Amino acid sequence: MESEEITDGKESVKGEETTNSEESVKGEETTNHEESVKGEETTNHEESVNGEEIANNTKKRISKGITKKISKEITKGKGITKEIANGIKDILNAYTLSGGRPNDLKSKDAASMIIEGNKIIDSNAVEGLIIEKKETKTGAKIKIIVKAGNKIKKPMHVCFGVLPAKGLQEIVSEIIVEENAALEIKACCTFPNAEEIKHIMDAKIILEKNSSLIYHETHFHGSHGGIDVMPKSKITVGENSTLKTSFSLITGRVGKLDIDYDVDAKNNSVTEILTRVYGKDNDDIRIREAIKLNGEHARSVIKSRIAIKDNAVSEVINITEGNAAHTWGHVDCTEIIRNNAKAKAIPIVSLRNETAKVTHEAAIGTVDKKELETLMAHGLECDEAVDMIIEGLLKD
Repeated sequence: MESEEITDGKESVKGEETTNSEESVKGEETTNHEESVKGEETTNHEESVNGEEIANNTKKRISKGITKKISKEITKGKGITKEIANGIKDILNAYTLSGGRPNDLKSKDAASMIIEGNKIIDSNAVEGLIIEKKETKTGAKIKIIVKAGNKIKKPMHVCFGVLPAKGLQEIVSEIIVEENAALEIKACCTFPNAEEIKHIMDAKIILEKNSSLIYHETHFHGSHGGIDVMPKSKITVGENSTLKTSFSLITGRVGKLDIDYDVDAKNNSVTEILTRVYGKDNDDIRIREAIKLNGEHARSVIKSRIAIKDNAVSEVINITEGNAAHTWGHVDCTEIIRNNAKAKAIPIVSLRNETAKVTHEAAIGTVDKKELETLMAHGLECDEAVDMIIEGLLKD
């Protein structure tokens, strides 16, 4: 019995040693494997980051090369000063930052126009589209006409700007889209060095029957905040016509912004207005957008996305009137505030016909706490998380 117990004990000890040894080896292999995988992930991440940095730097170098080349092409033979010629590069760089492609401003296949201060640097018309232009003491007068039946295939690219730190630019514009015609415009307004700048836009837009206009406007005001921008538009959207506009100012400072739009919407027309602005420091944002649904079955949406922080202030007035039978309108305003910022949203809706319907929603508040905590739990600093949430709102 003792012999058997001793034998069993040896086998037991041996079995435990073997098991422990196997587990130890397996544990070491697992640890080594995890470290190997972790190392690979770290390496891959570093390679990915380095790859992104290389790609971004390459894009910047290519962009600068293209900008320089196109600047020379645009200014060649125009008799403008060297200072303005060099400044055109800044306009083109800002145009790139706002999502534009400098090549589009030089393409003969697409309509385009560049105005710096009161100097019309370049313009190009295409078949079916007429550009009338005149320089003034403080800016320019322009008239764009899309002839009846012409649907312009490529977007028209327009760039307004003032390069010096101080100056005044007054633009008087008229856009007429004739019957059964269509046009898309991508406009960039850039003031990269603004310290004491005033930009005034007085626009008149007419969409005749069965026509369409898409107007995207992107602004860049630099980092100083020394600018007053006052865009005013009187718009008529004709029968069975469609107007879609977007205004975006989310990079750099705002300065003072005072938007004033009035829309007269005819029978069966569709109007969509989208405004996105990010105010900082002591920026001052005033927005008034009004749509009068004067034609039967006219429809509209006004959408505002505003974010402000520091000591910035904003006031958004959205107006929709249902004045004709079976009209439908909606107002949607969201504002996010941080720090000492002050925001005000004033939706005004009215009806003059029992079959009309106009709805509205307005929300003002700070960043959602749960959303902020979730992002910070993933390693973001508070300011980074806030910026990401605001960026998501402005992209909405």
